[in-house]
Amino acid sequence: MALPPLTRRNSDLPLAKDPTSRFLMWLTALMVYLAALALAGALLVSDMTRRWDSGLAGGLTVQVMPPTAPRPPRWRSGRRRR
Repeated sequence: MALPPLTRRNSDLPLAKDPTSRFLMWLTALMVYLAALALAGALLVSDMTRRWDSGLAGGLTVQVMPPTAPRPPRWRSGRRRR
């Protein structure tokens, strides 16, 4: 039994007869390129958020309130107020 040649395949799609089919390869290559860029961007953002999150987990922030105005003393010259 002889195998059919690999260079010629039967297809139900009439791409060889359509003049716009020559752009199909370029469109496919462009879509693959854009998908690779999107994947690289997603991996970069994921790595950045992981590092940001680990940086936040290792630190603690404490807010110290400024002192308020001093209160007047309750005792004057050793005597109690009445």
